[in-house]
Amino acid sequence: MRKSLLAVLICLIVFSATTSGQELDRDDMKINFMEGESWLLFEEYADALPYYMNLLKEYPNNDNYNYRVGMCYLNILSEKDKAISYLEKAVQNINPGYREGSIKEEQAPPDAYFYLGHAYRINNQLDDAIKAFREFKKILDPKVYDEQVVDYQIEACNNAKRLQKEPLFVDYINLGDPINSRFNDFNPVVSGDESAIVFTRAMQFMDVLMYSKKVNGKWTEPLNMTEMLGYDVDDRCYSTSLSNDGTVAYIYKNDEYDGNIYISKLSDGIWSPLEKLNANINTKYWESHACISRDGRTLYFTSNRKGGKGDYDLDIYMSERDSTGDWGPAVNLGTKINTPYNEETPFISDDGKTLYFSSYGHLNIGGYDICYSNLLENGEWSTPLNMGIPINTTDDDLFFSPAQNGIYGYYAHLSDEGLGLQDIFRYEIYSDEHPRKFHVNGVVPLDKVAGPISGYKILVIGENGDTLQVIKPDPVTGEYNFDVIAGKYKIVFENEGYETITENISFDKNQPNSDLNMSTPVLALTDLVADMKIDKTFFEVNTDDPVLINLTLEPGSELDVESFINNSLLNEDGFKQPEEKFTYPYNPSVGKNIVRFSLTDKFGNITTEEVIVDYIPIAKPEVLLVEVDSLTEDEGSLSIDRAITILDNFAEGDLEKALEELRLLAAGDLEKALDELRKMATGDLKAVLDSLDLKTENITTSGELVDYLIEQEADNEFTNADVVALVVQYGEQEWKKTTDLYRNLQKFATGNLKKALDELDVEGEGIYTADQLYRYLVNHAEELGYSKDDLMTLLIALAVNGNMQIELFLKRLSEVANDNLARLLDDLDLEEQNINTIDELIAYLFNSAEQYGMTEEEIIQIILELSAREIYGDDVTQYLASLEEAEAGKGFPRWVLWTAIPVGLILIFLVLWNRREKKK
Repeated sequence: MRKSLLAVLICLIVFSATTSGQELDRDDMKINFMEGESWLLFEEYADALPYYMNLLKEYPNNDNYNYRVGMCYLNILSEKDKAISYLEKAVQNINPGYREGSIKEEQAPPDAYFYLGHAYRINNQLDDAIKAFREFKKILDPKVYDEQVVDYQIEACNNAKRLQKEPLFVDYINLGDPINSRFNDFNPVVSGDESAIVFTRAMQFMDVLMYSKKVNGKWTEPLNMTEMLGYDVDDRCYSTSLSNDGTVAYIYKNDEYDGNIYISKLSDGIWSPLEKLNANINTKYWESHACISRDGRTLYFTSNRKGGKGDYDLDIYMSERDSTGDWGPAVNLGTKINTPYNEETPFISDDGKTLYFSSYGHLNIGGYDICYSNLLENGEWSTPLNMGIPINTTDDDLFFSPAQNGIYGYYAHLSDEGLGLQDIFRYEIYSDEHPRKFHVNGVVPLDKVAGPISGYKILVIGENGDTLQVIKPDPVTGEYNFDVIAGKYKIVFENEGYETITENISFDKNQPNSDLNMSTPVLALTDLVADMKIDKTFFEVNTDDPVLINLTLEPGSELDVESFINNSLLNEDGFKQPEEKFTYPYNPSVGKNIVRFSLTDKFGNITTEEVIVDYIPIAKPEVLLVEVDSLTEDEGSLSIDRAITILDNFAEGDLEKALEELRLLAAGDLEKALDELRKMATGDLKAVLDSLDLKTENITTSGELVDYLIEQEADNEFTNADVVALVVQYGEQEWKKTTDLYRNLQKFATGNLKKALDELDVEGEGIYTADQLYRYLVNHAEELGYSKDDLMTLLIALAVNGNMQIELFLKRLSEVANDNLARLLDDLDLEEQNINTIDELIAYLFNSAEQYGMTEEEIIQIILELSAREIYGDDVTQYLASLEEAEAGKGFPRWVLWTAIPVGLILIFLVLWNRREKKK
């Protein structure tokens, strides 16, 4: 403290003298010279500089002052480049008999060349540095200067020139605020998990120790530990190491330039006062640094005690805890680690196998360099290796604190991107064990890929021809990415049915860019046709037996089948990935049937082929007479005379079949029948049906509808035969729906409902439509021992095909929706209506039907139509089983509860009564 007060006093005196505009008198000169020399003796260069600058201002040609100013700048962070001009001037006036410490000396000593060489080297002017060192060798006095030291500096410059051609690539990040500040932040040490850090901050009037924790990935505001440690700020302290758990800090304390190692322990957020380590560690000599192993059993430290490898130079020692837990005798690490020059700031890796330290004596590129040595299996340390550029520079490089076995490291240095002087950075060090990764990304141009991207692959092939990675791009965006280490690679783009393209890429481990945005080539399609072969494309039949159409298909394709009768679409089928040898059974209708097959392969190619099935039935008039007699008014509301007229005009038709279809028309809902007839009709017949209003024409029965159509033939281009053919087509469609629905119900029903369906004679009961089947089952539910809910549950399961995803059911609904239902579905917002299940959706449809001009019966008709479709797999069975399990586990039997309560009360009463009797 006394020294600091003296310095402040001298500064005030000098300030008073210089601001008065007067020249320095002899006494002022002496004071400035003495103060400058005093601060220089203690290596306080920043404090010495102003005094020499005052003298140099008065005597600009005094090269002793130029020499002293150059030395000061050479040892001040961020100002070392300023030393060159002063030292260049000083070496022009060398005095071999230089008088050290004399105020009368006006020339520079010979070692001004040596420091000029340092200044050149530090500022990376290596050739100039070598020249300066060689000039120094010419004039040095071998009794005063060690020529080997000068040769060592020249060698360091040559090493730097060589290593600069082979720089390492490292990634590093500035720890930023609040760890770094406008001050000088340095000597960072971290806990094993990198969640705690202790470092030193050089503030305006003192150096302080700081502590911070990482919380949620961010460092907390650093805590000033100085007051907790209980030491005089003049005996400055510096961080040297932190225990693995972050609770013990190892600290160097100046101790009036003796230098000793202390510890402080963290408890409840408070650091304890400093505790000095024992005499095996601290001696009357200088101990400057210590680090602790991960297990806390071994201490590595530096000391210039007697017995070292140099003449009182710093060596690295180790000590192990003894049986009492204290530190045992110090052991010098030997000549593999220690040189005749200084070794400083050792750190041991987490696994105890790598020692990092700074050395002035191993192969370096100037001043102290950071080296590392590995512990061999025989217990010896390997020859230390230089960590290379850019971790090492041509200036002094000290205090590299490793993390995660040296994969990462904490290091302080000057940087243009820093917040103050030195800032603390976290480095990522690449090696064979931790190679640098290069990130490659790209996008497959989906708009230029004709087929599915599912088969697209990107292969990464190494130099030895091995496939290292197989990458599949994102099926929606086409994006892909992968990582590789330095090297040369072949990137192969391939897709089934496309050409294969190979691109070459390479990465140098020291190249600046780690990312490559790859241009993805467009693959040319080589499969341009969906392969489909049909054995026979024309059939002539006179019965309605199924016609077997044999096809050979390209594997993995989709097949769509459309059938037409009299140019009207009759039916549609779809098959996903059918067998390569595929047989399609087609049930013909009377007339010319066209079956259109469209095959779409996985590349989007489409091939369409048509098969003609000409169905000309044999007429049976004798059967007709019998059937017409049986067609009563009650069955069809169709007059016998009119039916005979229609059938007579159905040229070359199957009269028996025509009569059956007329019966079906009579049995169905007239409005629904009219809608279906409109969909199937073509030409003038369709125009008449589209313009027909049943109420306006007062048509209430199917017979009246057929009569009306026949009456319109005179004014239009269609015949009675066309009318009957249309009726036949409608009847076949409705009967197919009815039988399909019946088969689906019969297949998946259980219990009494299953029994009722098995015993049902559909034709015998006069059931010709799906609606009639539904009405029959509803009306006979109680009689046959099943509930209407059982029937509706089964119908819903069939309608959704066993898949209870609402989105899929909505899609199926939209496929069969009329205009009113389509409007309802367009307005539907599942989230707004809080609809989460199929049951809730169907309930909503029933409740909303009237609002959209529909009835509940229309909703049921739609459910029936979906239920009559083809059912795939066992999804319906599994779904119904899951409903039964859920129903079985819903409730706790109430009889158990009502039985358990009184029994429990009785037991409690008996226990209390028994205790009372015992007490008595």
